[in-house]
Amino acid sequence: METLNSFLPLLGVIIGSLLTIAGSIYLRKMGTKEEQHKLLREKLEDLCLQLYELDKWVSNAGRIAVSLAAGKISSTKARLLKILQ
Repeated sequence: METLNSFLPLLGVIIGSLLTIAGSIYLRKMGTKEEQHKLLREKLEDLCLQLYELDKWVSNAGRIAVSLAAGKISSTKARLLKILQ
């Protein structure tokens, strides 16, 4: 009986240590998933912004092409636009 009483505090320490290790592993996995979601969200936001910029560029290029076809831009401006592209 006396050996059992001296073993109980040690058992509590062992159980507490195991729970601490299990908790830290669980929290690390949760943190990794959250970081992956955050990185994915940031990449998707960047992609969305780039798509908006591409849409603006295509719209402007279409307007320029229509203007050139209609002869509204002088040849000097057309050469400058060609150089800038």
